[in-house]
Amino acid sequence: MDFDLNDEQRAMRDALRAFLIKECPIEYVRDCDEKEVFPVELYRKLAAQGWLGIPIAEEYGGTGGSCMDLVLFLEELARHFEAAANLYYTTIVIAADAIGHFGTEAQKRRSANCCPSLPPARSVLPSRCPSPIPAPTPHRCAPARCGTARTG
Repeated sequence: MDFDLNDEQRAMRDALRAFLIKECPIEYVRDCDEKEVFPVELYRKLAAQGWLGIPIAEEYGGTGGSCMDLVLFLEELARHFEAAANLYYTTIVIAADAIGHFGTEAQKRRSANCCPSLPPARSVLPSRCPSPIPAPTPHRCAPARCGTARTG
């Protein structure tokens, strides 16, 4: 079995890598991390290039990418900005899969065009969301308090 990337997959990976080197410098990653903010600017740029529509079928406004396309995208994004790849997977990929398998026809048609400020197949999140998209506030959890006590 040949596990090497084919020419098209290498070209996709290389195009994404070049894009991320330019649009996602380490300073941006650090800034988002230190401020604990959602990388809205990066997502808008990824959306404008059509990268966010990979898991959404073409008939519903996405790019209809394969599982391998999705893996290559996630791997390269994580290489540059791991938190952004985690956010993409836990929002867009999971939601698109659920809507694709269990959603109504209307939900499927809206899935790639939830934000009026972005063209179809270029949405930032695949669920209903306001426009413009506000950066979510970071979740802050109270520190866990652990301890032991002799009870008998």
